[in-house]
Amino acid sequence: MINAGPPHTPDDRPYIERFFGSIAANLSSRLPGHTGSNPKDIRRALSDPKGNARLHVSLSEIQELLEATMAVYNAFLTMV
Repeated sequence: MINAGPPHTPDDRPYIERFFGSIAANLSSRLPGHTGSNPKDIRRALSDPKGNARLHVSLSEIQELLEATMAVYNAFLTMV
């Protein structure tokens, strides 16, 4: 059974929330095609105005990026 925890209460599961926040900040926001978190985000204005970006990221590339991001995350935790 999956327990996602109560909605809108990040203080109940701080380690999980920090991990996914780090993944969002260090990986998903840097992928091609990311247009920011809101309509006024500067990344939306800077995201390939001519439409020449390669927006396809393969599964193996995502896995490699995720492994590297997790390694950096874990290395940071050992330093603290």
